Amino acid sequence: MTASEESSTTPPSAISGPKVTYVVISLLVILGGLVSYTLASYNTIDASRANAATAWQELAEELSSHYRRVEVDVATRVDAREVGMEDGEQFQLALDAFRGTSILEKQFAAAARVQKTLEKMNLEPEKSSSLQQKLSDYNSEAAATRELIQSTAGQILSVFLNFPQYA
Repeated sequence: MTASEESSTTPPSAISGPKVTYVVISLLVILGGLVSYTLASYNTIDASRANAATAWQELAEELSSHYRRVEVDVATRVDAREVGMEDGEQFQLALDAFRGTSILEKQFAAAARVQKTLEKMNLEPEKSSSLQQKLSDYNSEAAATRELIQSTAGQILSVFLNFPQYA
């Protein structure tokens, strides 16, 4: 073996087996910790999403009975020509969309349309205390879920998963 062959096969003195092993093991431990944190956070986010969905279902039941009362009021006002027929129809369409689905996102969007239609008609019916409580419960659960989704682990999971937005 000549001197040039010997120098090309020996690694530089700065890179040694123990140093490389230490760097590789450190990177694996950091990566393992990050994956564990992210997966544990997924369980927390999933539980929070389930709590928000349960709170929405309870709120939707209360909204349904509230909307029954509002529907009578809107019909009375349309008959008395206090509210335009088109607005009454828009309200009824939004209400039918709310009643016609049990999918959380679609039901939420329909409830938002109902509320927007009521605001357009300048109607703000009195909300019962139980409706206000259910609304408050849902808002706190949705806020907790949004906060978890905005966390570092939630942002990492968002790359791979599509979390619904909680309004």
